[in-house]
Amino acid sequence: MNDIFQGYLEEESSLEDYHHQYFQNESDEKVSFNKSTKLVIVAQSISREIRQTALFLRKKGIDIYCMEFKYFQTKAEEKIISSDFVVGEEEFIRQGVRSAPLPKVDEKQFLSSLDKNGSEVFRQVFEFARQKGLMFRWGWKGFSLNLQLDNGFVGLVFGYPPNCVFKQSIYTGFEEISKKVSNPEGIIEFYKKHLENFDYFVSAKSNLKWVIDKPYSESEVQQFLGIIEEVILKIKEHGLK
Repeated sequence: MNDIFQGYLEEESSLEDYHHQYFQNESDEKVSFNKSTKLVIVAQSISREIRQTALFLRKKGIDIYCMEFKYFQTKAEEKIISSDFVVGEEEFIRQGVRSAPLPKVDEKQFLSSLDKNGSEVFRQVFEFARQKGLMFRWGWKGFSLNLQLDNGFVGLVFGYPPNCVFKQSIYTGFEEISKKVSNPEGIIEFYKKHLENFDYFVSAKSNLKWVIDKPYSESEVQQFLGIIEEVILKIKEHGLK
């Protein structure tokens, strides 16, 4: 499910971290996914063939539902949606549905969404990325900053705007390094140890995060980028798996 989530957002942030941040869960208790799966078919009109197939599958133990919805607008321009389960009506379910992949942002859109504090930090990050020839992968809210080698690429950090569940922040890419780099333990240890020396990086489950909610000096940003540069050299030395 995490792979599907990352493929849908086209970002490397994990489903567990997103869930943790969205619900602002301060507990370290892990959320368990994939224990049960529901299939929900939503349409303005459910055909007789689909309804019969869904009823047959429910009898076979598949947790499937069909819901019809109707959209109204009153004279006062109040928008109303009514819904009715035509299969599985004996159970209550609430499910958010998207019909198409979310559009990606770009650098211009990302920068325009930042406040003054974020703009000062991310402009330096972008300049550093251009100087080092790093690769951006844009998602529907933020981006991953990647080191590209002959046999692939690896995410170094992830950036998010204020209007995101992760808030205006920078996250480390420890999982990416662990998954893609040869002998990653020493690199991650170096990366983590040095960022923990900066009081603006805090723990975020298996990663570290920098929530940019106040002004930071150019020196503080450059210290962070200096660590990224060291991590790049170490990854190049070890290579990708």
